[in-house]
Amino acid sequence: MAKISSQIRLLSKRWDNGQGWPKRLEWLEVNGIRGWTGQRIDFSYPITAIVGENGSGKSTILQAAAAVYLGEDGAEPWFASEFFPDTAWDQVRDARIGFGYREGTNRKEGSVRKPTTRWLGNQERPKRHVTYIDLSRIQPVSARVGYLKIAKSRHTEASARAFEKERLSRFSHVMGREYDVAKMALTNIDESRQIPVIGQKGTVYSGFHQGSGEITVAELLEADFQKYSLVLIDEIESSLHPRTQRRLIRELAEICRERDIQIILTTHSPFILEELPLEARTFILQDDGVKKTVPGVSAMFAMTQMDDQPHPECELYVEDLAAKVMT
Repeated sequence: MAKISSQIRLLSKRWDNGQGWPKRLEWLEVNGIRGWTGQRIDFSYPITAIVGENGSGKSTILQAAAAVYLGEDGAEPWFASEFFPDTAWDQVRDARIGFGYREGTNRKEGSVRKPTTRWLGNQERPKRHVTYIDLSRIQPVSARVGYLKIAKSRHTEASARAFEKERLSRFSHVMGREYDVAKMALTNIDESRQIPVIGQKGTVYSGFHQGSGEITVAELLEADFQKYSLVLIDEIESSLHPRTQRRLIRELAEICRERDIQIILTTHSPFILEELPLEARTFILQDDGVKKTVPGVSAMFAMTQMDDQPHPECELYVEDLAAKVMT
């Protein structure tokens, strides 16, 4: 078992003392969407890692969580209809996302639902800023819509937002090397599409020439997670090697503690799970097509469920065959 980091210990201490997080999503129940039939998932820690096989319903939980809240301070809200549309092959009917949430000392419940052809309850949702980070972040810059036009044009930097000292330090720590500069730049060709630009040892290079891990971490840490907000991250470990995965969770734990934000993420990685306490882990198990949510799983249990090979929690050695049979 991995040693619990100081960042997670501090986060747990503040959480256990009942300090902070005046806004929090406490549970979700999803019914009638992608095989979910009313199962409940609880969020019992400021960071929750949802783990399970492909197609088990992890992303559905993130999208349902995004649809719980109205935007705050002019931010555009997410809607269930964006995530769960009707198509030529899929008709969403008799669907419901139930949720329990906390504001200060008050616990409340609500729902958004689609009994027939329209989603109802959108205007009654509580207000909270939500950041939803999907897998589009791992797409190479040159493959993103509109970016190849920039690369093929004679362009200059029109403006840039540099990482301040603390954010640059976080980026360097997660990546395991010192960076001189990191910024999000805009060009004179298109002032709506940001390009990550980083530099180390005097060499500066853009997202067109960066590794996907550098782009992923730079764009994650560039986000200004607002105080008390809900942050949703799909497959957080994508493009990242184990050491970077661990460091990223530690940095997010520190941000979480400093800003009272709540993070829900999905993962297949044992390294992510090992960084978090048991109460922060939930496995989605499918048994004969029926989904079950299993809280408090070990990393090895999760890996065994997702692999053809067993991942034992421990190795037990015995003296001889007779002792093996007895055991």
